[in-house]
Amino acid sequence: MDERTQFEQEQREFENLANEALDEACYYIQRKLGVKSGDYASLFFSDGAIVELFKKYINEEVYLNILSKEQLIDRLIQDDIKDSNKEFLEQIFRDGFLGYKNQTLDELKSEWFQRLENR
Repeated sequence: MDERTQFEQEQREFENLANEALDEACYYIQRKLGVKSGDYASLFFSDGAIVELFKKYINEEVYLNILSKEQLIDRLIQDDIKDSNKEFLEQIFRDGFLGYKNQTLDELKSEWFQRLENR
């Protein structure tokens, strides 16, 4: 993989991470307020400004961190898996893997880790 392609792939991964961070922040706020739908957050943050800010932060953390970008991303994913409550984690897996609606949480986790190893 050439350097440009690798950079573009990293930026896509960072954008995904930034979107996940925004989703998690909104979910946390909604849960604390008892909000049942994320529709308004979707509209409120539709300009992408917060995602861009998160991406900038992620890039700077990577630049300042002695870990490789891949190691940092893997650690962030592992941390998300450990910190998420079971229902939220299960929903992330089910949303992320079409066709896995009938699998157990352990089966979904296994699929997740297998995909991480194969990238």
